[in-house]
Amino acid sequence: MEIELQKLIYPHFYTAFQKLRHNEHLSAVLSFRLHTVAKAIDEHVKKYEELRMALIKKHGATNDDGSLTMRSSLDFAGRPLMEYVFTPEKKQEFEQELKPLSEEKVSLPDPVVKISELSRKIKLTEPEVGLLVGVVLVGE
Repeated sequence: MEIELQKLIYPHFYTAFQKLRHNEHLSAVLSFRLHTVAKAIDEHVKKYEELRMALIKKHGATNDDGSLTMRSSLDFAGRPLMEYVFTPEKKQEFEQELKPLSEEKVSLPDPVVKISELSRKIKLTEPEVGLLVGVVLVGE
């Protein structure tokens, strides 16, 4: 199956996938199947992060010692985070190079878990199931 890389790097997808993958109520067979998918996902995400970091190094502002400039900021929920600094022009160049990378299609094993195979003890929210359907989960 092919999927856009941006779905795999979406933080809520990763959180939902980890919640399912590390659930104590999964059978050994389902755990094995999910492990296979997890290896493929991890490989794609790792490669994406390597390439994203190379683009940050290429376009990011640097300090006098050559290290990348970072600043404190707040995320949408008001939590502190550190972010790389770009000039407006370099930020635009960075985003123009990163966008096609995130839209790149990558191969994953076909969805491996039927929703009907999940124990009722596994608690996933409707949005989490929505993120996982078609990637990890499949209907009947």
